[in-house]
Amino acid sequence: MVGSYSFDDDPGKDPDHQQQDTGIGQESERVLVLVREANHRIANSLTLAAAFVDLQMRDSDDPLTNDALSRTRVQIDTIAELHRLLAIEGCESRIPMDDYLPKVIGALQTLWATPQTSRCLSLSCDRMDMEPQEALSISVITNELVTNACKHAYPQGLAGRVEITLARPRPNQFLLVVADHGTGLGLSDASVGHGLGSAIIDRLVSSLGATMHVDSSAGGTRITICGQG
Repeated sequence: MVGSYSFDDDPGKDPDHQQQDTGIGQESERVLVLVREANHRIANSLTLAAAFVDLQMRDSDDPLTNDALSRTRVQIDTIAELHRLLAIEGCESRIPMDDYLPKVIGALQTLWATPQTSRCLSLSCDRMDMEPQEALSISVITNELVTNACKHAYPQGLAGRVEITLARPRPNQFLLVVADHGTGLGLSDASVGHGLGSAIIDRLVSSLGATMHVDSSAGGTRITICGQG
């Protein structure tokens, strides 16, 4: 008996299944494109919201109001930058912190590079990727800690340095350190345990399942946050 054989088709692959797999792949790609486009639009909307905050700051002569508005604007920029990264192909589910955090610190450096409050911010960041929500939490915490250091660590009119480190001491663990070389925290310091900023930090540290340690002396303050992520 002479057999008839074909080498063109995979006998173990049902043509219907091939078409189904192709359809699933195309649908997945379409969803990713829509998600990237949505993140791009969200980033643009947040940029517009930040511009409105700028207009409010120009119309206000109250220092406390302008301080609150400036902090709000930086946080809006932080969230907008996250969505810009999420709009990039390949970054839909993981955020490269060594790309994201420098942009966040850069915005803070611009804010605090003034003759009245000249601050130099230095960043050391290991290469690591994080879930979007974890990345956002860490960036908001960093924003608040750096802002507190810039405002309270050094006497008015004197230049000062704030050092930020995000490290990966071991797999699936992060270590965030914000340190200054200022006057240290006093018992009456308004930045210790009070205000909206401190409440935000405490809540986000808790949401990350992380721990926070504050070491302060006359030589400066060092805040360390350690968690899984």
